[in-house]
Order: sequence, then C-alpha cells, then structure tokens
Amino acid sequence: MANDDRNRYYLVVLLGVLSCEVACGNAPPGPATEATANKLTEGQTPIPLMFKATANSRCLLKPNNDATLYLSVDTDDRGLGHFSMATEPGATITNGPTLTVTCLDADGSTNTQTLTMPSLVDDQSRLQAEDAQPSPSAYQRPALSGDPDAPTQAELISRGYPPRPDPKTSPGAYGRWLEIVSKPVTVVAPGLVDHPGTFASPVSATTPAWAGVELLNAGTGYAFTEADSNLYVPKVYAPSSAGPARWASFWNGMGGTCNVCELAQAGSDSEALTYSFLGTLHYYTQYNGFIEFWPNNKIGISNFSIAPNDYLENITWVGDSSGNESLSGSYVWTYLYNYRTNTSVTTNAGRPSGTFYGESAEWVLEDPSGTMPTFDDTQMDYPEALATDWNSHDWDSDSSLLVTSVSPTTHDTLADAWLIDPYSSNPHIHYSFQNNN
Repeated sequence: MANDDRNRYYLVVLLGVLSCEVACGNAPPGPATEATANKLTEGQTPIPLMFKATANSRCLLKPNNDATLYLSVDTDDRGLGHFSMATEPGATITNGPTLTVTCLDADGSTNTQTLTMPSLVDDQSRLQAEDAQPSPSAYQRPALSGDPDAPTQAELISRGYPPRPDPKTSPGAYGRWLEIVSKPVTVVAPGLVDHPGTFASPVSATTPAWAGVELLNAGTGYAFTEADSNLYVPKVYAPSSAGPARWASFWNGMGGTCNVCELAQAGSDSEALTYSFLGTLHYYTQYNGFIEFWPNNKIGISNFSIAPNDYLENITWVGDSSGNESLSGSYVWTYLYNYRTNTSVTTNAGRPSGTFYGESAEWVLEDPSGTMPTFDDTQMDYPEALATDWNSHDWDSDSSLLVTSVSPTTHDTLADAWLIDPYSSNPHIHYSFQNNN
C-alpha cells in the first residue's frame, strides 16, 4: 500500500538490533501458535490462582516476604487479585513459599496478609465461585440501533460504544467498528489502580528496551491525536533464575519522542517473576490492561480481564472530558475490547502539566523493567493514526506488526520487529502507511 504522497511522514522501526538474518527470512510463528523454543516452564502448565483483598488496590505478592522479589497484582472491584503459578518438574505449588500480600488502597493506607500455599489452594473453590458471578460494575450494552452515523462521538462514548472511525478515510476500521457496535457487549467499569513510580516512558529509538514502529510528523505541522490497533496479549514466561520481576508492555500511543514530549498510551501489561525456595524454582505471572499519560504514573485497569494471547481492540486518543478528540484535550482515553470474553472498557487518565505535541504515533512492545522476560512471538494488526485537529488526516496500514526476539532459543532479549503486509511483493519488510487525507 505504498503511497507517493505521504506528506513527508516517516515510519521508523524501533529496534535494539534489526538483523537481516531474521528480518529477511521467513516470518516468525503467529501469536496463536506456540513458538518452538524450549520454554523455561515447558510441560508445567501455569495454575490460575486468586486471593482476596481490598477492592481496586495495587498489591505486592512477596514470596517468603522477600522485600525485593515480588509480583504486582491489581485487585478488581470485588477485591479479587488474579495471578498464575508454576513450578519445576517434580514439585507442586502447595510446597511453595508463603506469600505476603501487601496492598496499597486508594486512600493511601496499606493492608497486609500472609497466605500459605496449602490454604490458598484450598480457598480457590470459594474464590472461583465468587469470580464466576457478574462484576457489580458490569452491564450489558445493547447493539447500536438506528443510523450508526447519527450519534455524536461523545454520545457513543457515554453509552459504552467505541469512537466511530470515518467510513470514507478508514473503511477497514469502520467495518471493525460496526462489527463491535452491532452486537451486545458486556461493559465493565475500569477500576483504575495507580501504579506509583511505574512508567512506560520515552526512550531512545535504538534502545533494546523497545521494539516496534513509529510514525513521525517530520516537521509537517500535523499532530497525532489517535493511535489504534488490534493486538495479541504477549504470553510471558518467568526467567530461569530468581530475580526481580520482568514486564512486557504492548501498547499504541502518541508522542514521547523527546525528553520533554508527553506520551499518551494504553495497552496490555505482562509480568513474570521467578523465586527460589528450598532449592526449587517457582514461577509467577500476571496480566492486566493499563493507561498512561507520561510523565504521570501508569494506571492499571483492574476490572478488564485479559489472558495470554487474547485479541484486543485498542483505540487510544487524546481528548476532552467527554471524549471528543482534540490535541488540546486534558485526557488520554482508551477503548479496549476483548474478542474472547466479549467485554469492553472505556476510561481516561488526566494529562500532566505540560504540552502534548502529538509529534509521533507508536506501536511498541516495551520492557519498562530493563530486562525483557521470555515471551512468545506476538503481533499487532491494522495500525492506524489520526491527526484530527488538521482536517482529520488519517494514516493506516493493512499490515501486521510482528515482534520477536533476537534469540529464537531463549526469547529473552527484545530486539526485532517488522511489518507483514499481505499486499506487498516483499511482504516481510514493507513499511508503508497510507495517507487517506
């Protein structure tokens, strides 16, 4: 879908290392297919577990009350925190270390409880029954009736529908929008949980902490106010030795290409921790949605349940308090839809005191912790960006962004990303966005 008139917009590949040995060869396995690498927990199926604490709190799970090695888990509006655990072959999770759970509540107070693994396992039936009940914040949003183009964007957002793409400039996105709004969907309140001191922040385009693509305005005067995609939640694996938890954030957003440029973003977070106890390794993982207007803290979306390889619609934009898209808006907004659970959430986060330039749009798999966990190859589909305040210029692609690692055997170093475009004669390295004007 190359276009000769791209208004001097540049598409940059964000890589630690772009290896032609990888990028010029065959595409990696898709996210729905397990990679062939030997996984650290191969044969060890992670067991989903829950605990109960104060609702909408950020909790630290500390094996053996270790102050430095912990997994962070947000509780939902019922106070349920979800994570998974696995062990080395021949061991059982009931022989795992006691978990000290310290939760920071919305009012700033902390609560601590100690959970032995046998008692936690015994409590799962009761917690699963509670989890099976509808969330108190959830409601069934009906299919959109009447003329789908009649409601204003603010009206759609207030009723639980995603913002409407332009059917002329974004026919593909408009078709996907119609699919979602034409059926009943379960809508949940976000259950926002502040993550103090946690950021997915701007970094150099050559750092190994990022892999993805970036659309730059290259001094044209346009500013991006929206970035969208359909993404697969990366499946992560705990490292082979004990150490601090590792994260993988998969997001789309706008801005952040300079140290003073605010960055608006939203997507999925995956976290993995390995802890050694009595000579046995225990592996912990958790997944959640997030929204962030950097340099403000990252905010977890606790009521929106996601799991590895879930397929999410992710619409992220900057707008006013009603969701009307605008470069001068005081909020970053996101609409997330989970195709597996038929569940959606719409939420926003306030912008910092500063200037949002919207000088770029990004689609990125990032390592905020500094060390990427093992992860399966993953991808984003249908990347799209809008410059709404300038006559609604719209850049989109029929491509898929695939992200893999530099090492196909360990998958522990984030490095390689490329676009797969089915319409290109060289489909594995085709980096074109079309300006639909």
